[in-house]
Parts: sequence; structure tokens; C-alpha cells
Amino acid sequence: MPWIYNMKVELSSQPDNAKVWVYQSNLELTDSDLAQIKEVGDFFLGQWQSHNLPVNGSIDVYAHRFIVISAFSDEDTMCGRAQDSQMRLIKELESLVTGTLTDRMLVFYQEENKLKSFHFSELKQLLSDNKITSETIVFNSLVATKKEFKNSWKVALKNTWLSQFL
Repeated sequence: MPWIYNMKVELSSQPDNAKVWVYQSNLELTDSDLAQIKEVGDFFLGQWQSHNLPVNGSIDVYAHRFIVISAFSDEDTMCGRAQDSQMRLIKELESLVTGTLTDRMLVFYQEENKLKSFHFSELKQLLSDNKITSETIVFNSLVATKKEFKNSWKVALKNTWLSQFL
């Protein structure tokens, strides 16, 4: 099972200020799901524009759970239509793949090199039961740029917005 699967331009080749959106699947994405993501994603990336200029975009899938879309263009900001179109892409993918991609209440964490998840509503109980701690590595789906993705996507729970519940 590969850790990363990407199309067109890889996230690693994007500049640090490239915009990033992270979507999480509540279920492991299958090989069939990955094929759907590639087909629909390749088409999307081939026509993605902002202010009538091509967007240098990438779609990467990590650990069969995380879809990371990145975008960079030669302008200072992306137009709202370009940003909205990537959300429509995710909604289309969500209708095609096994899992749900837009549940922001799902929190993924790492335990002994295994990927696990819980619903946000379970956080206090997991902390109380010592099943997770302030040092537990969680996946921060709120990162907004490639630089943040590199530095803050996988981070100790105490360094995320969830720290207010510690």
C-alpha cells in the first residue's frame, strides 16, 4: 500500500506559498477509488484556471486516506471561482469513492506507526482514558499552504487547535 499517489505536478515541486486543501476519507480509499480520483483529477487539473490563467495544481493521496490538493498560479491570489471549483471536485469525488471526504469532525492520529481516527466528540474521553495525550501525533487538516503542510500537517496534539481541550 503506497504512502503517496500523485498526479501531474507533485506537491513537492510546488512553491512553499502554494495553497493547500486537505480532505480526509473516513474509509480507506481502494485501488478503484484511486483510479477514479486519478481520472477525474487529471481532467480537473488540465482545465483548472484562475482569472483565465492556468493553475499549477496537484492532487496527492497519502496513506489511502488523505487527498491533498495544491494550487499555484502566477497571480497573488486565486479567484473565488477557482477555489470553489476544487470544492466541487471534492464533492464529485465524494460521490464516486468509498468514503466521506468532507467530515471536518474526523481527527486522524498516529499510534505506533498505525493510522487511527476518532470523531471530535470523542476527544475528551480519549484524553481522559489516556488513549491519546498532548504528545499524540495528529494530522492537521487545517493547513493552508505547502509550507504549513510540510511543517504542521503531522504535529503533536498540543500544537493544534485541539490543544484548548487539554
